[in-house]
Amino acid sequence: MQSSPCEGPFRVDLASSSLPMSTPFRRLLMLVATAASVAAQSPLTTTFAGGQTGGAVYFQLTCTDPAGITITSFDLLFATPAGTSGSIGVWLKCEDAGPVDSFNWIFRDQAAVVSAGPAVPTHCTLAFGIRLSFEQTVGVCIGANVVRHEFSQISPTIPRVYATAELTLTAGLASAIALNGPGLPDRVVDANVHYTSGGIGLTMPCAQTFGQSCGGLLLKPATPSQLGTPPFTFHVRTEGIPWPPPGGSMHFGVAGFDVPNASLAAYSLPGCTWYARADVVYVSTLFLPFPTLSWSPFGFGGGIPPDPTLAGCRFFVQSAVIGTGTNAGFGGIGAVVSNGIEFTLGWY
Repeated sequence: MQSSPCEGPFRVDLASSSLPMSTPFRRLLMLVATAASVAAQSPLTTTFAGGQTGGAVYFQLTCTDPAGITITSFDLLFATPAGTSGSIGVWLKCEDAGPVDSFNWIFRDQAAVVSAGPAVPTHCTLAFGIRLSFEQTVGVCIGANVVRHEFSQISPTIPRVYATAELTLTAGLASAIALNGPGLPDRVVDANVHYTSGGIGLTMPCAQTFGQSCGGLLLKPATPSQLGTPPFTFHVRTEGIPWPPPGGSMHFGVAGFDVPNASLAAYSLPGCTWYARADVVYVSTLFLPFPTLSWSPFGFGGGIPPDPTLAGCRFFVQSAVIGTGTNAGFGGIGAVVSNGIEFTLGWY
């Protein structure tokens, strides 16, 4: 087995593996995989109660099939006259389906559609298919172009969760335009989800903020942590930078592969915490007021190479401004410290 620079699952393609399996054993494994595909309880059906319309629906999918699944198509309800041509776009997001305007959404698939008319399900065949590994959870957004979604609202008779033996759908939100809030909560996509057994989902890029800021300094993700070509040089954004004193101040951005979670009270910053080990340091001198600063902790040396074995690697980012003159931090020169962000490198 070839070693990887990051811990993660080692996956084997039974059809092309060079592992020393006997021919009968290989055939047995392939027959088991085929039998699982035949036995899949596709489609998963939610409800077709309808009654509300919008441009996008959001929900969460969790694969419960040990072989993984591949979603091939949807039957969707459109509040659009029969014969109207349009399209749908499908975005995926790590873990859950909210918030609507999160930058974590990644465009994944599409389908050309011709509306079957109001209250009649329209079949939408995906161009590529969506693969999910066992126990993988993703947020899904389906945005409609020209056609318009019809969906339901959760009620005592319309549940939030729908499941087969291989797939669980948890209802979420709806919005007037895809990936543009505000989102309407407790909405259920009216759909049949068609799938086959068997699929290896790729790792989704993900960014999650954590911890508390100190002195009003906020750190936010600005671009998805997605590996690819050219080499990946994602950006984050420091907000709430204090007006620098006459001598200027220093902005420090750090990125590392560990979370010290250490109190900074010894530096006269009670309530502030060090969240990211300084394996990489980005330094900027501030003489003019820059309330917001965009920066890339891996922008030096050409960025992170497009290596799929790095998918799933996690790292942590934090920023601080020293020399603000606003408090007693760091020997009286003043300092403010941001929250932390945990990034997961994605490849799909």
